[in-house]
Amino acid sequence: MSFALYLLYVFMTFFRPVEMYAPDLASLRPMLTLSMVCLFLSWRNVRAGSPIAARNIHFKLFFGFCTMISLSQIANDGGPNGALQAINEFTPSIMLFVLTVLNVNTLDRLQKTCLATIIGLVIAAGYGISAFHTGERWTDLVMIQKHPDHDLDDMSKAPPFDAPANDDSGWYVFRVRSLGPLSDPNDFAQAMVMALPMLMGLYRKGQLLRNLMLIGAPGGILFYAIKLTQSRGAQIGIGAALLVGSLKLFGLKKTLIGAVVMGVLVSAGSIGGTKREISGKDKSSEDRILSWSSGVDMLGNNPIFGVGYGNFEDNNPVDHLTAHNSFVLCFAELGLSGYFIWMGLIALTIKCVTSCTRPPNPPNTEVSQMAVLLLAAMAGFFTCGWFLSRTYQSTLYFLLALCIACWHISETQRDEETAPKSAELLPPTSNPAMEDKRLSWRLGALIGMAITFAVVEGFIINQQMSPSE
Repeated sequence: MSFALYLLYVFMTFFRPVEMYAPDLASLRPMLTLSMVCLFLSWRNVRAGSPIAARNIHFKLFFGFCTMISLSQIANDGGPNGALQAINEFTPSIMLFVLTVLNVNTLDRLQKTCLATIIGLVIAAGYGISAFHTGERWTDLVMIQKHPDHDLDDMSKAPPFDAPANDDSGWYVFRVRSLGPLSDPNDFAQAMVMALPMLMGLYRKGQLLRNLMLIGAPGGILFYAIKLTQSRGAQIGIGAALLVGSLKLFGLKKTLIGAVVMGVLVSAGSIGGTKREISGKDKSSEDRILSWSSGVDMLGNNPIFGVGYGNFEDNNPVDHLTAHNSFVLCFAELGLSGYFIWMGLIALTIKCVTSCTRPPNPPNTEVSQMAVLLLAAMAGFFTCGWFLSRTYQSTLYFLLALCIACWHISETQRDEETAPKSAELLPPTSNPAMEDKRLSWRLGALIGMAITFAVVEGFIINQQMSPSE
């Protein structure tokens, strides 16, 4: 029962039937009610002996990050009320992470969870595409922006249109979106980029018709919807997902050949269209880099706890914009302490899911293939996240929990006598000596922090040295 409710919760996370069909009921917070019922039933199953996918270290890092969110508010005069409000806003991420590690503990459940995610996003994408072409509910499902060429013009002079797809005036930029937490086109595109590798989990060798129906058709819908979001970060995210997945599945040589072919195709017809090209010279990109610089200054002024959860825009002199970078947002708002824990959780999760694809785990098993697809999903998601302020978004913690679940399934299936579990991921009391020696997640966190700081600084220096137009 708990897993069925969990699948419903996952589906409703990515497709919002309440907001779509009965928006007046949204004030009753049905998602919160559903998550609490599911949590109660899931915990009852755990008490009855159902395994938990996460280990102590995963929970310590995740709830340590929640603690840093609260402390960042308290340290910046938000007080207990500010801390409680911050945790309340982060609750959807907490619930999705906890429910996933409590419920997804077998390969079948992992596959069904990915399928629920895909179905929800494909339906949402279908509604967005329909709104773009027919005009039905387009004000809800399509974001309208001024075209840069008409930014200073009197918009009352713009010609009317009955559907976004029928407008060829050039006055507007239309971007498909969804509802709820995916109401921003970039968020919607990021979630679909994450789902594309999961879709390949449905592939079956030698079953062409089945693959076309279950992969080709929904994949085409997702690709087209991503194009209509006009998310520039999603273009790069798709490339990153393909690169990581290809390296793991086909090796370096075939990946390089595929990259050349993909580059030619992208050059011939960019997925993002012609209205929002990837560029470092437009005002949006310049403001983004300036916001990153502001984030670095915030960290310098508040190195331990940052400027506080949710306070970036208030401290950013660049038109009070957000960071437009999940990593910058984290270290600016939560300081080095929060950033270290956040990067530690990510590093540990990558370590877990990567281990599923390496000896002594058997190669080419369903679990190892799922691990490769989840690695590709993470690559695409975090690449998009480099251009978006999505440090606290629930989709991120859902993906991390799926990776942890995949590792748990791999560990469960592996013969413990020939391949014992890593001591680092067991409770510290299991093998204190080994725990002291193996600090890989901590080292991974420090390396990740150093790399992201260096890359951010590189972008800032490059912009400062570039001649202004």
